[in-house]
Parts: sequence; C-alpha cells; structure tokens
Amino acid sequence: MPNTGLNIASVCFLIMSAQMYSRMLTFSGVPLAFSAMAAVAALMGGPVRVGLEGSLFIKRGKLAQSNARQAEKIKSTLEAQGNRIATPAEARAILGFKGADKVRV
Repeated sequence: MPNTGLNIASVCFLIMSAQMYSRMLTFSGVPLAFSAMAAVAALMGGPVRVGLEGSLFIKRGKLAQSNARQAEKIKSTLEAQGNRIATPAEARAILGFKGADKVRV
C-alpha cells in the first residue's frame, strides 16, 4: 500500500475504503503520532495493531521500552474512548492465526 501521509483524512479514507469492500485493514506504522492516528482508526471501527516493528517510539522523541509498553499505552487510550480490546484468542481468530494449542514447539 502506498504511503498516504500522516493525516486524519487519509486514515478515514483508508478505513472507509476497506469497510466498503469488506476488507480487513490493520492500522499501524505511524511512528510520531501513533496514538492519535490509532485512536481515529479505532473510533471508525478499524482494528489497531501495535509493536516495535511498526514504531520504535512510545511518544515523540521517546523510545518505547517494549512491545508490552506500547500495547499498554494504546489499550488505555482506546478503553478511555469506550473501545473493547480483543483478547489474544480473538486477535488470533481475526488474523487467521492458529493459536498456541495448534502449534508444536
């Protein structure tokens, strides 16, 4: 997918397009304003994914200590907006992953 630029209009366009065509759109990869853009995406019904592979920062100029810290931050932001966070099992089902019970390690 091409870079659409970091603005609310682009996020809204992408989510509305994905919803119109019944496509899954995962919102990620805006390092300097991740929380704000993720909040917009979630308000529009879009799923949000976090992790160091998408952004190394927890806020402008501050590196995230871990994936867990990023997840905690966005979870608190989204729950404050009234969003329900998927459980790990629900997230695996949404993404089509097998789950720990079906993988031999």
